[in-house]
Amino acid sequence: MTGNTMGRALLRVVAAVAVVLGMAAAAAAQGTTGVILMHGKQSSPNTAGLRDIASKAEAAGMKVVVPSMP
Repeated sequence: MTGNTMGRALLRVVAAVAVVLGMAAAAAAQGTTGVILMHGKQSSPNTAGLRDIASKAEAAGMKVVVPSMP
């Protein structure tokens, strides 16, 4: 990966974390929220970015599923 590609990927991860955590307050008022995180093409559900987002969403009280996609 080039530096520019990694920068864009990191920006996407940070944006996704912000969205997920931003929804936590609204979800808490409505009950339990489930989140399905899907990895990109030629990736896996065990990437550091997805693990980080999943753990933060779970810490916010959400149910998280990270399926392995073909």
